[in-house]
Amino acid sequence: MSKEIGWGTTMTGETTGEIGQILTARIVDSNVNFVECTNCSSDDGYDEFITTTLSAGQLNALLIYDSKYGGDGDGIAAALDTARKTKRVESWTLTAPSASTWVANGFVASLGIAIEVKGVTVQPVIIKFTGKITFTPATA
Repeated sequence: MSKEIGWGTTMTGETTGEIGQILTARIVDSNVNFVECTNCSSDDGYDEFITTTLSAGQLNALLIYDSKYGGDGDGIAAALDTARKTKRVESWTLTAPSASTWVANGFVASLGIAIEVKGVTVQPVIIKFTGKITFTPATA
């Protein structure tokens, strides 16, 4: 792994491999899906819904890697682009500095351009989850 240049949280794809460190990360849109079923006899004219499935949401992250410390920015960007173009679902692991992990299956839904600034490459990515996120706390 490269020298810590972010906050020390890393991301790894089961097939894509070690991506690098995460500068920012947010898991958003974890929600309950529903079907709207309002009709003319709905009570008091309010909308009615039937809940259906759960959505694990997506990871919005800003990745950071530095070729001076063993990271391969071009290789990482190419691996992520291949994952996006092939629409490959794989297991993704986020590992915190404490060794706690979040693991979920998902695919690269969006990939920004990898831009190098002063030897450090940053790249935005969105991983859309296709199932439950499993959290494992670090053990002492």
